[in-house]
Amino acid sequence: MSFKKIKSVGILFLVLLSFEYAWSACTQVNWVFTQGTTVNLTGNTAPTIPIGVRRNNSNNNGNNHNCEFFIVINNGDPSNNTFTERDIELNGTDTANEYPLQFYTNSARTNIFKSIDQATNNNDVLFGTTNDPNNNNNNTNITTVNYYVFLDPNLYVRDGAYSDIFEARLYRGTIANKSQAVLDRTQNITFTYQQPIKFDVSLVPTSAPFNISDTTETLDFGTIAAGELLGFDIVLKYNDGYSLRMSSANASNNTGRLRRTGSGTGNCGDNCIPYTMRINGSNTPITLSTTLQEKAENTGNGSDISPAPNGLRIPATVTIGAIPTAALPGTYTDQVTISIVSNN
Repeated sequence: MSFKKIKSVGILFLVLLSFEYAWSACTQVNWVFTQGTTVNLTGNTAPTIPIGVRRNNSNNNGNNHNCEFFIVINNGDPSNNTFTERDIELNGTDTANEYPLQFYTNSARTNIFKSIDQATNNNDVLFGTTNDPNNNNNNTNITTVNYYVFLDPNLYVRDGAYSDIFEARLYRGTIANKSQAVLDRTQNITFTYQQPIKFDVSLVPTSAPFNISDTTETLDFGTIAAGELLGFDIVLKYNDGYSLRMSSANASNNTGRLRRTGSGTGNCGDNCIPYTMRINGSNTPITLSTTLQEKAENTGNGSDISPAPNGLRIPATVTIGAIPTAALPGTYTDQVTISIVSNN
């Protein structure tokens, strides 16, 4: 019995020695933010952000060991319970107006950079080993790890200055054994973005989605007949008050007109065919400058922000009127311009 008791104490003593030896070789890690701790996303909404990590031992005691480390980042505002809720806020505090953003650990932006309580493996964190090959406490030997930010610049949230603060943490150890890891550093990083006033109009086939590149629509009536009808949709995206306006190359006396190609610009006579355009089911007379729709700016109830994510859809139809009996054969056209302008 006495021999077994002494052996048990000896095993415990060896384990304690091994633990102290490991951490005497790596007493602390430090980091360097080469691009500062304020990141302005206005000019670049998908930057690559480097963080440099180095060993910061005061005395290596002859032990030739570098430090394993990992970095995590929290979810910003305390009300954000998970990484899917990350955002920056209007004026830094307005939770009613938020702009989503996300952090990633890989350049393909598929692995989300997570907080300490949600990270479970190396895909969720920045990790590495300090680089001091000569074991000489040379603080210029820095291991660089990158994280990748993404903010979608194509959203139509309210215009203004957005910001929030996120806390990064540097741990000694590995995420696989995070319960054993030692927190060495914390750093607040501020992200900012200036959202401009934005207005876009897209002309698309009926029921087609908004397409910022689709700004023209051709209605081809073929061999024309009175009463023939074709349609399209006007889709708007905006983040402030606006006026939607329309002008026509050939309209006269509040009447739309198709004009025969090559007939000049004088009196229409038998060179024109009338048509009527309807917007949202109502008769809309076409003049050289017609305001179709208006939204007041900054109403405070969100009505000056286009519906997310599809925008505001306005259906339009064109119906051919009575064709003059002496109408000449040929191609008849009109060009209608629809524009959106700020009420600010």
